[in-house]
Amino acid sequence: MKILTKLTFFLFLYTSFLFSGTSENYKNFPEEISTTGGKVYSENSNIFGVVGETVVGKNENSNYKSSSGFLSSQQTPPEVTLEEALDTSEITWITGGDAEWFGQTSVFYYGNDAAQSGLITDNQTSWLTTTVEGPGTLDFYWKVSSEENFDFLIFYIDNVEQDRISGETDWIDKSYEISSGQHELKWVYSKNESINSGSDCGWVDYVTFNQSTPPSPPSSGGGGGGGCFIATAAYGSPLSKQVIILKKFRDKYLLTNIPSRAFVRFYYNHSPKAADFIRNHVFLKILVRILLYPIILISYLMIHPSLVYLSLLFSFLTFIIFLLRRKKCVS
Repeated sequence: MKILTKLTFFLFLYTSFLFSGTSENYKNFPEEISTTGGKVYSENSNIFGVVGETVVGKNENSNYKSSSGFLSSQQTPPEVTLEEALDTSEITWITGGDAEWFGQTSVFYYGNDAAQSGLITDNQTSWLTTTVEGPGTLDFYWKVSSEENFDFLIFYIDNVEQDRISGETDWIDKSYEISSGQHELKWVYSKNESINSGSDCGWVDYVTFNQSTPPSPPSSGGGGGGGCFIATAAYGSPLSKQVIILKKFRDKYLLTNIPSRAFVRFYYNHSPKAADFIRNHVFLKILVRILLYPIILISYLMIHPSLVYLSLLFSFLTFIIFLLRRKKCVS
């Protein structure tokens, strides 16, 4: 009986040590942190979780307490660097504010990862910045889940606001022509004094900066366009409908397999000089537009396959009507 009592006592102590969740053993955060959309990890606060969990504390042994019990620190997902998350290799990133941006694999546009703003609360900011040498074309995708019209993901060039998004905004492609010289690019997720909504953060993915030679006078247009140098030179703007169609085709089809990505890299390395030559000759602009027309048409149809199905259906119905009329005329 004494032996059983001792075993029960030691078992109680061991269990208490493993599952202790008192305020003395756990560092409580200001508020509960709901984890949605897969694993969530913050390097700034050193917390993580899984779908359906709420992480509420961490003890001195880096073990985590959740809404449903105990989370082991071995569940920490592999670290994703900002360079990997943003798909850049030659750009140096700096992050700061009240919480740092970090790489994650739960929400992304391209490459199975993206950069996410840090975990912040009311009247705080989380920023991500880098410096580039112009001239060139900046292209990136961004997304936000926040309190609409109050908490924002904002983009700056040299501390001058260029655009902002809020609410439930899905991935948007942004493109900017960067002038000559050194320029600071900055993304800031900023919260107001109250209310949390959505995932309460912003994401940035697939950042590209393509340097180009100094542009010609404004009347002759400019190269770039997030890599569509020749099309931009022919149509005069990276925001033209034709260039945007080609960029969407590139992102949806050419960047999804190794041979096509190799072709895109070859194009990036050799097309800027050709684009500069085309930009300065009106006849070549017209000729390139004519040559690009069938490519743009095919790209548009592949981006919108439903239009292909409707066209085939319309052609089939037209053919049936033609046969019926012909049969009627013969009879």
